[in-house]
Amino acid sequence: MILIGAVVGIWLSSQLSLPVITNQQVGTNGGITLEFSAEMQRDSVAQRLSISHTQNFQLVWQGRAVTIWPNSNWKPGSMISVHLASGAESLNGRKIPCDFNSQIMVRQPELIYLSSRSGKDQIWKSTLTGETETLSEQTEVLETAVSRDGEWIAFSLNNNQGGADLWIMDRNGEEQRMLVECGNSVCSEISWQPFQQKFAYSRYLNGLQGIPRVWTVDVQTGEIFPFFEDEEIIGHFPAFSPNGSALSIFSPVLGGIYLQDLQKGASSVIQTSIPQQAVWSPDGQVVYFLRGIGLEGQPVDKIYRFDLKNNEISIAQGFEDDLFNYGTPAWSPDGSIVAIPLRQMGGGLSTQIWLFDKDGVLVEEITNDPVYIHGGLAWSGDGSQLRIQRLAIDSSQQQSDILVWNVYNGENSLIVEGAFGGDWLP
Repeated sequence: MILIGAVVGIWLSSQLSLPVITNQQVGTNGGITLEFSAEMQRDSVAQRLSISHTQNFQLVWQGRAVTIWPNSNWKPGSMISVHLASGAESLNGRKIPCDFNSQIMVRQPELIYLSSRSGKDQIWKSTLTGETETLSEQTEVLETAVSRDGEWIAFSLNNNQGGADLWIMDRNGEEQRMLVECGNSVCSEISWQPFQQKFAYSRYLNGLQGIPRVWTVDVQTGEIFPFFEDEEIIGHFPAFSPNGSALSIFSPVLGGIYLQDLQKGASSVIQTSIPQQAVWSPDGQVVYFLRGIGLEGQPVDKIYRFDLKNNEISIAQGFEDDLFNYGTPAWSPDGSIVAIPLRQMGGGLSTQIWLFDKDGVLVEEITNDPVYIHGGLAWSGDGSQLRIQRLAIDSSQQQSDILVWNVYNGENSLIVEGAFGGDWLP
């Protein structure tokens, strides 16, 4: 019996316990994180891992944990099955002795936004049926930004030195902490790096009218770094490409939108004088941007496209001489359609939202209310809904409403009145 017990003990010590799923619900963008009890041979895991519907995915490792990110976003309300066949090995050769199976629910997306209904700017959350709650008691919030997986919210918060610090909290408003102390500088314009716990931001020295520079911060370690080593390079409005491998920055010193491949170090500049955040296509191969031109004695903005593969610039929508002023566009997640705010020259301030296909052909007009300025576009992760912000032209207040347009029924629903900023919370 002693010998049998010793053999069993040796066998058990050579086995690994099953991994643990750290999140039982997930957003439409992913990802599902498995945490192992030891550092793993990554190929042995990748060869044995599969998810339901034979969907393609990529794996991102961090220590003993691996996160599954889908190549096409999941549908709200669906169940994702995860299967890991037995035999995955740790670095020291210990094996997981049996299959691992789990199911994860894809949650319904929500919206976060800022509202002054309490007298001060706070972060609120709303379901698509209009049920609301405050996420933070913090007041004087300037902006918010949501991580790709929807688990973390970064926000810029005014401090008592005339600046704004960067804070972070989880999707439920808990675990709040200051991440970057900015003193009398204003830190804002947050852009999360996909698949990483990092984001880029602009830091305006001595207030919003000061000189901006772009920095990055590691959320886990709190380490911050200037993006440009040369302190003379002014930059703001950072935006990561969808796969996180490139970063765009508007820099008047460099002549427009500066693009850098973070892996290869290659860079290019798109000439434009309009301060703006670049709009990346979902595949990361095209950048949409605005350029101002003179038309019939008036300045108007037109949308151009920069093809990274061919290094070519062309008009993206409409024509240079059409009688429309274009606003910041929004690509649908699958890249098939683009939503764009348009204002007709000579037609007052009214701005409506039109849909175009990727070739620039008009699909439909989805707002038609001349008393409003529409903009602030953002697609839900699965591409079924488009968030729209509207502001009444004759409004004396700078508070807008949030609408959601449904792709399937073509209807606009008023979700929140008296809100501004914010984004989807997948």
